[in-house]
Amino acid sequence: MTRTLQPDEIAVQVKDLREGDLVDLEGDEFFGDNVSVVFEYGEVAEIIRETDSCIVVGFEGIGTAGYAPDHVMIMKRRVVDTDEQGEQPKGTNDGSPPYS
Repeated sequence: MTRTLQPDEIAVQVKDLREGDLVDLEGDEFFGDNVSVVFEYGEVAEIIRETDSCIVVGFEGIGTAGYAPDHVMIMKRRVVDTDEQGEQPKGTNDGSPPYS
């Protein structure tokens, strides 16, 4: 990753992606030549752990590709609801380093 993250983005390892996440695929080794990924984020539609060293990620309307679990991608921060005290549920993406 050499580009600067926008305020609404976070760098995350593939192993920490969830269905519904929006991932920046511009420059991706598998989808970088796809014209549509230059202007929009790819929505994670499915995640399949093929082996210990390969996680297959399917992107809605774009395709699927296998990545190493520690491969870093840029995604839009998740928007999470807060509880009655205004706290985010534990384990949500609050902008801190990837999930503990």
